[in-house]
Amino acid sequence: MIKINFLSISKDWVQLLGENKLKSIRYINIHFYRPGETHTVHRHEDREEIFIVFQGKGKVITGKEEIDVTRGDILLFGTNEEHGFIADEEEPFAYICIGLNIP
Repeated sequence: MIKINFLSISKDWVQLLGENKLKSIRYINIHFYRPGETHTVHRHEDREEIFIVFQGKGKVITGKEEIDVTRGDILLFGTNEEHGFIADEEEPFAYICIGLNIP
């Protein structure tokens, strides 16, 4: 078992678990963004991802649209689904990202 309290972590980006801790989980990361900061649209051929927004609000950009997201939202992206983020202009934005191995 691994126990980590993410509220006590102060870095801009932290990798909580590396590969091979659990077979289905590739990584668990926390991403912090300053107001207006962005994460480039991209996709993954070799994994699926779950995002759990726990601070602020922003937009998720997909290949087709921009969707407003806020604290409490959970986003699921399958293999090859485009996604990127834009933090709100007035407040920080943060989420937990869980990368899943695909069979």
